[in-house]
Amino acid sequence: MVHMLNAFTEELDDAGDAVAGLLSQLDLAHRQKSNTIGLFYCPEDFWDEGIVQALQKALPFETVGVTTPASACEYGDARMALTLSVLTSDEAKFDLSYAEYSSEKDVEERTRGMCADVLSKTPLADIKLLLALSAYPTLVTGDTVTEYIAANLPGVPVGGAQAFTHRPDSSGICSFVGGKRLEFGCAVVAVSGEVSVELRSVHSGINSMLKQNAIATKTVGSRIYGINGMQATKYLESQNFPLAALVSMPFIITMDDGTKVARSCFPAKPEDEYLSCTGGVPEEAAINFAVIKENDVIVTADDVLKWIVDGSKDGGAALIFSCAVRQLALGSKYLLEFDGFRQALNEHHIPFSAMYAGGEFCPVENSSGAKVNRFHNCTLVAAILK
Repeated sequence: MVHMLNAFTEELDDAGDAVAGLLSQLDLAHRQKSNTIGLFYCPEDFWDEGIVQALQKALPFETVGVTTPASACEYGDARMALTLSVLTSDEAKFDLSYAEYSSEKDVEERTRGMCADVLSKTPLADIKLLLALSAYPTLVTGDTVTEYIAANLPGVPVGGAQAFTHRPDSSGICSFVGGKRLEFGCAVVAVSGEVSVELRSVHSGINSMLKQNAIATKTVGSRIYGINGMQATKYLESQNFPLAALVSMPFIITMDDGTKVARSCFPAKPEDEYLSCTGGVPEEAAINFAVIKENDVIVTADDVLKWIVDGSKDGGAALIFSCAVRQLALGSKYLLEFDGFRQALNEHHIPFSAMYAGGEFCPVENSSGAKVNRFHNCTLVAAILK
């Protein structure tokens, strides 16, 4: 059985007060089990003010965290906050490994090394979940690392999130592991032992697909140069899609194996030669654009909440990773989704933590029904651990 102990603080002025408040909420002396890992989500400001470093020093177990524009647990939700989620158990194990990359050229080699470290601690067959928390620059997508992990740890489900930021210039995206701040790296927690894990993903906009069918006729990695034989931006203009607001227009792509993943684009200009996406897009992939609105966020959140409540009737805790595009779709009501999580899960006494992410990891079914690890955008991912 996995127990989740959560803590929440908006204290940014005094590291001592922030850490003391977090520790008092956890009550580790009476609640910590023999195997423990700490997960935390916060803006980079908490590193700048020394709070992350003080917290890592004060906790008697390993921790890993990522930046986020907002986070939540049963005790609160806010933009400028740190949410700490402690997983602890006498029956389950939590083994931390990570890779720090220096450039895109060493991603494969160092990811292989990270996976080797995982296997040095936990037999492959015993891993129930590989919880990934990562930070990548735009020159590498989550797809790349997901594929390398799958090649080295076949059959292991990967769930988790990529770091994001509240800053308009996208600065400050990083992860925190081993006392380090990583701008380019991946950390994974191998969850093993007597533990049950369920994963669920729901794409945003899946119920508001636009009436158009398109094929990515020319792509390079995460860049789309051509759609239906036209320059990508010209195609979007022909469909009256607002180039400056593409981030709110996700699209669903169908991969060669039949898996469906969601992507979003960065804002574009008519003169741009390509669309820059937040994940890889293979050539000849089918593309269907959608529009995310407030109602779509709430409907999909309610769907996942029902799944969590139904799956936690005999105990359990939930990790929730929601794409930052969903937060943007809520506009001034940017905490509405998290408020809903708190109300519903507190009512059922289900501990949880949630964060807004720059990308999400979760397996999805291919055309033959087998699970394939994929990196998503514009998606709500949840894990139930018990």
